[in-house]
Amino acid sequence: MNELIEYFKKIESRLAALEKAQRGNNGELDAQVEQALDALSEQMSAMLTSLTSIQEQLASFQEAQADLEARIDELESRAEYALPEEDNYEEEEAEEPDREEEDDLEEEPEEEPAMDLLPIAEPEPEEPEHPASIVPKVTDIKKAISLGDRFLFQRELFGGNGERMAKTIADLNKLNSLDEADDYIGKRFPDWDKESSAYELFYNILKRRW
Repeated sequence: MNELIEYFKKIESRLAALEKAQRGNNGELDAQVEQALDALSEQMSAMLTSLTSIQEQLASFQEAQADLEARIDELESRAEYALPEEDNYEEEEAEEPDREEEDDLEEEPEEEPAMDLLPIAEPEPEEPEHPASIVPKVTDIKKAISLGDRFLFQRELFGGNGERMAKTIADLNKLNSLDEADDYIGKRFPDWDKESSAYELFYNILKRRW
């Protein structure tokens, strides 16, 4: 566009030089030649004005396009954490201990016999303790966080910044131990309230990673 404008300016300059030279040689221009040069000069000026206007409109369009692309990128970034991922958030339930043996222990004791008929009681075998519920490990912290917890963590721990939360989770996934995760959080988020329910829930998910 700039090259075209410069070209028309050069043509206009050459026409002016031609008119000046013609006047110097003959004293005056032929009426028809002078009329033709004037018409051509007016057309050139009109074309230059149109080209300048088009150039300004093109610049405005490019600015609007850049703003629109930036807005789309921002909306896509927000949408990543606003929509649930299909089949990625299965509820992980801890195994519950078998309750049948406990029900047997709660049966009412039989009526005690008379003292003179009381047999020698044999020691009863001790009931084995029920193992504690096993909390399953997770290989991806992001997949272990439910949609509701995402909004909770983003609001309470990351000040509503979804991009910062996503980067933090990605960094934590790359660490090799819970000690490294503690060090990472201590350096980058020293102001977190470690007694808040949001932090406790987030930290419990971290512990399942290693």
